[in-house]
Amino acid sequence: MERRSSRREREVVDGVVEYEAAKVIAIDLDIGPRTVVVYRPNTMMTRKAKTLSDLVRMKSIKMIA
Repeated sequence: MERRSSRREREVVDGVVEYEAAKVIAIDLDIGPRTVVVYRPNTMMTRKAKTLSDLVRMKSIKMIA
């Protein structure tokens, strides 16, 4: 069974796709920058993205919510 991304992970992906730094994403979401750094690879594994650019590409062609 595949794990779904949490709401927070999806919000982090949105920030990553907009090329925001972890610190900026953290401020926008009112979480710590380290939390953003932890969520990013978790989300990449969930979505089976090998690189950050894969994640951005998936999001841009609407493969992920």
